[in-house]
Amino acid sequence: MPCRVLLDRVAETYESGDVHALIDLYDQNALICSAAEPDVAVSRDELFERSDVLQRTHLVGAIDRIPIDETAGLLRAIARTTADGRYRPAAEYVWLLTFRENLIYRQRVLGSRADAIAFYARHGVDLGMPQPDAQLV
Repeated sequence: MPCRVLLDRVAETYESGDVHALIDLYDQNALICSAAEPDVAVSRDELFERSDVLQRTHLVGAIDRIPIDETAGLLRAIARTTADGRYRPAAEYVWLLTFRENLIYRQRVLGSRADAIAFYARHGVDLGMPQPDAQLV
């Protein structure tokens, strides 16, 4: 599936506010950083358990979709985030997404398109995030 189609799906789902549908767009082994907590990587299950993180980011205006290649793309938007019940000033956020099997595999949040593209060029699809520990059966 082309990257642009995946970016459209993610942006439309985020805009709809349907947390369950958004979580379904993430790979089981996804690692996710959010705009509200850009330095904290969580798993898909942790994101679902902490859906308040998603609700602490409020978009101001449209989401730009910027494909990079078949496995990565950017979503760029102006957003306000909250921490400790206080709004931070609106700022540009860029969600760098990588995809595996038509699902979001890794997500980082950076301050600009240039920073995100350079980050992807430096780290590739894993975005410098460690592989999740293998589950013992």
